[in-house]
Amino acid sequence: MTEKSVLKFRETSTNPDLQKCLLHNGKEIEFYCKDHDTVCCSTCAVMTHRKCDNINPVEEAACGIKNSNLPNMTMEKLRQCQSSLRSVVAILEANNRKLQTQTTNLRRTLVETRLKVNHLFDEFEKNLSLTNDCMYERESLRNTLQADRCRHLFTTVEGCVTVLESAVMEGKEEGIFVILKQIDSQCRGFEKIIDQENSKISLVNLFFDEQSILDNFLLQKNPEELIKIENVQEGPLDLEKL
Repeated sequence: MTEKSVLKFRETSTNPDLQKCLLHNGKEIEFYCKDHDTVCCSTCAVMTHRKCDNINPVEEAACGIKNSNLPNMTMEKLRQCQSSLRSVVAILEANNRKLQTQTTNLRRTLVETRLKVNHLFDEFEKNLSLTNDCMYERESLRNTLQADRCRHLFTTVEGCVTVLESAVMEGKEEGIFVILKQIDSQCRGFEKIIDQENSKISLVNLFFDEQSILDNFLLQKNPEELIKIENVQEGPLDLEKL
């Protein structure tokens, strides 16, 4: 049976009339081609088997077939086909059951993985927040200490201003001269300290990139690598522009 006839066989009913040609609209089977070991109708004989040397009427080819082993051999082939098909169906059904089990397990694994990821991110967030707070406290303390030193110096300078104003208003020239020289000497010290404090000034920003946070969470990097300190401006500053 050719591939075309097999396809035609599938399209027919479950109990096709095998006495008819499957390729030519149910024409009667009349011939047997020994060269191709197949039966055919007159149209097949003319179109497909016209060059074959051994083509005979069916009644001649069928002589003695009933008492031969051919029916039993063909029946055995059919049973082997049935057995093979049952095996294929069983394998496919078993594979479907396995796929269903794997799908269920995958869903369970996804839920468990999500819980683990949530826990990891909670820890990551806690560590990141702690790092952020530590960086803030460090930078804030540095700024506060420097500001306190400058405020203390400001108070000292303010005292000198008060002394000089009082001397100018009420003092004698000799006294004013002495005070001026003393304060002038102190001013040089003030200016030196101010220059030192000015050079220590470092204005900073705390920042982080959201995408970087996500990427580094997946890579489980150290939180201190994520929050960065950006120097906006370092001293000395132009105090006249402040």
